[in-house]
Amino acid sequence: MLLPITTLFQYHVPFINIALFIECLALISIIVYKHRRDIIYMLLPLFCSFMGSSRTQFVIIIAVFILGLYFFSTTKIRFSLMAIPAGIVGIVAFSVSAMSEKAKYTLDENQFGDFWYRISSSRSLI
Repeated sequence: MLLPITTLFQYHVPFINIALFIECLALISIIVYKHRRDIIYMLLPLFCSFMGSSRTQFVIIIAVFILGLYFFSTTKIRFSLMAIPAGIVGIVAFSVSAMSEKAKYTLDENQFGDFWYRISSSRSLI
């Protein structure tokens, strides 16, 4: 029985560092070689970051994607016009991803421990 791809990536993405590497290579291709079509190669790492469970990697991949979007656009006005729909799509994708479950757990007051205990994944025991 085959599982849907979102179920496979929901709990652990073993290749999140490779996804960041691919996204950085696409960013370099956009900046140095002016291959604007390589923005497509930044979409799979973006999907991996949404389905992963590492908040640090998520923030880094989102930041690199925003840089790629900035260098992809020819003017600042075009960047602004592309960033608004990309942000809306990102918020919708975040709400159905595995990262939203982690954010809900961190912000829930009924869970064990204080905020810093939950945000550090229980590594801040005294």
